[in-house]
Amino acid sequence: MYEDRTPETITKDILDGMGDGINTVEGSFAADAAARQALEMSKIYGHLDEIRRKVLLLELAGEELREKAREYDIEPKQGTFAKFEIVVQTMGVCTIPKGAVIVTDDGQRFLTADVLEAMADGEHSLLIVANTVGKIGHSYTPDEIRFLRVYHNLNKIIDAHMVSDGTNEESDAELLARVHQRLRTPPGSGNKTDYKRWAMEVEGVGEARVIPKKYGPGTVAVLVIGQDDEEASTEALIACYDHIMQECPLVAELSVEPIERVQIDVQATIVADSGIIDQIKDKFMDTMAAYLKKIAASDKAEFVSCNKVRGLLCAIEGVDDYTALTVNNGTVNIAIPADKVPILGDVVIENA
Repeated sequence: MYEDRTPETITKDILDGMGDGINTVEGSFAADAAARQALEMSKIYGHLDEIRRKVLLLELAGEELREKAREYDIEPKQGTFAKFEIVVQTMGVCTIPKGAVIVTDDGQRFLTADVLEAMADGEHSLLIVANTVGKIGHSYTPDEIRFLRVYHNLNKIIDAHMVSDGTNEESDAELLARVHQRLRTPPGSGNKTDYKRWAMEVEGVGEARVIPKKYGPGTVAVLVIGQDDEEASTEALIACYDHIMQECPLVAELSVEPIERVQIDVQATIVADSGIIDQIKDKFMDTMAAYLKKIAASDKAEFVSCNKVRGLLCAIEGVDDYTALTVNNGTVNIAIPADKVPILGDVVIENA
């Protein structure tokens, strides 16, 4: 913002303001004094720019944003570790220590959560935990997973399945949205806004809707969706229920449930350069996902507007026109009840 306030420009402004009777040529007393003063003043402008950047939430990122969030009593979500259970086959006495490293074909690393002490031939279960937080999103076959080192009498891994997937660390955009929600809707005494905020504080919860009296007077239903618009895991639902019960100052019959998702499919025929259709589709999917996420964040019944979808598509650079566009195989708005959220489904973009 103050990039133009350099020592040179400030020096010139100072010297231009001096009277005609003062010698301001380079090397004069006035020029040297002005240059020294201008240098110090330019440093102040530099600090003002930094202060402005740190005060404005939209300018913050990374650890600075996380520190600002904590000022509002908002703890950033750190993410969780994925957990798998494997079954190993041993041929006699075999010991596998806690913390033994297991690697997968796609580069993931896991650590055994407990010690295995096998005293004879057999099959034994082992819990393994990812060594980094984050969502994995799929399971592994026994052929895709192996111990990093060889253990005496360990024959092979014969089964592997996911116990619970991990969750990603909260992104800057997600955290910023929670900070904005806190500023726009200050905490109350157990109102609808509070229930939503408590739900959103839980790892694995991507969005939440609160429906008071869903099952009658004195009941509150919190409907949640997981990260990346996927169904919330059982672990996330339980953690959400426990967290809200700890925070809620009122006695209410609480239910925490996975929210029903409405898939939104879009098919369009456009007029554009055939060489950029894939890029247009990627940009459209990003803008559509953001549009649907905004609807999901609402606390009331909404609808997906066909006109809005057309506008989003035509606004993408490279799209000259469209000849056909359907949303869920039709051209009418898609109603989204208060107890459901829209998610992006299949997107087909073709050139006319």
